Amino acid sequence: MPTSIKATGVFPAAPDFAQHVARMREYVPDPPLWSDGMDKQRFILLPPGQKIDTSNPDQWAFPPGTIFIKTFFDQGGPAGKSRPIETRFIRRTDSDLVPFDFYLYEWNDAGTDASLIVDDMSGDVNASKTHQITIKGINGGLPFDHGLPSRSQCGECHESNGMKYSTFIGFDQNRLGVKLAPTSAKTQIEQFSDDGLFTTKVTPPAAITDPDVRMQRIKRFVFGNCVHCHYGDKAFDLHPNVLVMNTVNRDTEAQSVTEPKGWKRILPGKPQNSVLFVQVQRTMLPMNAAGNGLRKMPPAGVADQAVDPQALTDLRDWIMALPAK
Repeated sequence: MPTSIKATGVFPAAPDFAQHVARMREYVPDPPLWSDGMDKQRFILLPPGQKIDTSNPDQWAFPPGTIFIKTFFDQGGPAGKSRPIETRFIRRTDSDLVPFDFYLYEWNDAGTDASLIVDDMSGDVNASKTHQITIKGINGGLPFDHGLPSRSQCGECHESNGMKYSTFIGFDQNRLGVKLAPTSAKTQIEQFSDDGLFTTKVTPPAAITDPDVRMQRIKRFVFGNCVHCHYGDKAFDLHPNVLVMNTVNRDTEAQSVTEPKGWKRILPGKPQNSVLFVQVQRTMLPMNAAGNGLRKMPPAGVADQAVDPQALTDLRDWIMALPAK
């Protein structure tokens, strides 16, 4: 990959991001991943004449050369306007041993070009790299440091899950069932299918529902932020249909995490003793008797100050309303 994003040609008129290479198809996953409250623009770029193999609905196969492009924006530009902060590239290789390449570009203040971030010593993106951003309604509107993940951290989240389930990227059967814009006549899946992006017909996903509106928001948040790792294989399952069963009054039962004494994944009436709540809250996580701490989630690329206020309020109110066992 070139050291300048301008040299890739994907955004020929930056900072005008409405103009891009014609073959780049914009998509919006729903529910989305919370990323410090930042706005995001996502594209998939398929090799000419290639299609996504959708014969396995749980694991779409992207042809070698497929590129996913995601740009993050904050609101710290002139007069509060959005400005680009980082753009991440994920490229499907032709090797199953190293199936994906990861690249990260940091934009200049003018939004005219971005530089590939590489640590000269390791060849990896510097894991300690941060960029100060401002998001309205987050951290009281005060600036905070948004972390730029390293390539290895990108791989930890995306690669291991990507070879088993398609949820690793947000471009999958579960998250493309909404319209790209309110004025669109078709959902993204329907439009992409009509445009010949898929090898087989794809069934639109069922909506995440719950008779309780608050619980529906919680299920959507957890599905968008947790299920890409917690899907019932290596870790416990947090899909909407088993979320309550697998969290309320349940121990963590994880190899790398043991909660402090008296804690549960969700402890009715006690949010601050509930692992899920504390990890979403991103506060200081206590050590247990064995000296193991509870990690904030997700473990990389997020700021401690930039929690999702609606999700945190919903989780707190739900836990407080749960009857004690």
